[in-house]
Amino acid sequence: MTHYRFSVSTWKRDGNAETQCSKRFETSFPRFHTLRKRKRKRETDEEENMERYKYQLEKYSTKATRHECPHCKTKNSFARYVDERNEYISPEVGRCNREDKCGYHLTPREYFANKGETYQKIIHVEQKPLPPTDYIPEDIMIRSLNTNNHLITFLMKYFSAKDIAHTINKYRIGDTRDGRVIYWQIDELDRVRTGKMMLYNPETGHRVKNVPNAFDWAHRHGKRDYQLEQCLYGLHLIKRESQPIAIVESEKSAILASLAIPGYVWTATGGKQNFRLMEVVKGRDVTLFPDLGAFEQWSEHAGKFGFKVSSLLEDIATPEDRESGLDIADYIINELNSKNYERKVS
Repeated sequence: MTHYRFSVSTWKRDGNAETQCSKRFETSFPRFHTLRKRKRKRETDEEENMERYKYQLEKYSTKATRHECPHCKTKNSFARYVDERNEYISPEVGRCNREDKCGYHLTPREYFANKGETYQKIIHVEQKPLPPTDYIPEDIMIRSLNTNNHLITFLMKYFSAKDIAHTINKYRIGDTRDGRVIYWQIDELDRVRTGKMMLYNPETGHRVKNVPNAFDWAHRHGKRDYQLEQCLYGLHLIKRESQPIAIVESEKSAILASLAIPGYVWTATGGKQNFRLMEVVKGRDVTLFPDLGAFEQWSEHAGKFGFKVSSLLEDIATPEDRESGLDIADYIINELNSKNYERKVS
């Protein structure tokens, strides 16, 4: 089979990208904790004027929108609050993305209360139509499909070439020339929203951070003013599979779990706070598998959407596991290592 590499090019909107990838798995993973279903209120406002919060966390566009955290001093980890004019309130008003290891979060309410000033929560703004979502042409994604990235090198230590090839085809795992993996976000209509590019250590399977180009977005290399609307990683699989859906935080966890626990259609939010991406599967049989440190927050949202939530990691975690923020990918690798499950495949 001919393999292609991801290349930078300019693309235009393409709403009819089509992919063919998936087969059913047979087994299921039994451990989960069921939460009571609760109705979620949805408010709509079709009038010309609408209410919204005056202050919001600045949306990510480039590294320039993420700053050094005033508490832990980690660069490019701090999202500041902006007002309705998209201006910063103060350099220290915002939230650190390192929630488990830092947890710094100074809200506008707290900031103005400390200064003894009045806090205005809601403003009225004129509702404007949202610009149309952009999509990456399917051929860009297809040209990236390969096995030459560090994550695949790591997975080959534990799984057969046949299983990995099936997973690459199923999730459309791509790569770049420098060994980074590309997690393509493909929606339920097979449209490619974007691709998240990450660099991994091929020996440990852990992410490589704080080096140039260790993380990037595919859409940033295309057209200017790209209108991105993210979706669940693996969302394109839900219409082809009748199995229950599992949602984890990281794309790597979804890949590993699909190989080791094939009783679910594994998807990922790509971030601890991306709960809005889950709404598209509301009404389906869904179980959330939160990382350690996120169980309570994910349980709250599970109740809003009528999902189940697994207590797997909470049940088995040691104090050391909780300190390091274990996720289901770590659990799977630990299990494989402890059972000498490693399979050398030529």
